[in-house]
Amino acid sequence: METPPTARSSSTASTWDTTAETLTSVFCKYDEIVDCKAVIDCVSGKSKGYAFILFKHRSSARKALKQPWKQISNRTTSWPHPSVADI
Repeated sequence: METPPTARSSSTASTWDTTAETLTSVFCKYDEIVDCKAVIDCVSGKSKGYAFILFKHRSSARKALKQPWKQISNRTTSWPHPSVADI
């Protein structure tokens, strides 16, 4: 039986052109990503500047959060706030 996904991390400063594919390519080095959503404005079609990543394991989210600053689309972004307590 497969373990359910357990840890979601959220971005506070992704760029306007950030896509789920961009984020997956940056965060896949920490382990398997179950789901990745770049929040998109329904009128402009551009990223709203934040996103959510669901890792398969809590330990993966912990590893990603140990380095809260990431280089995404030529911009340094912050990932300081997990949305799950006690990651």
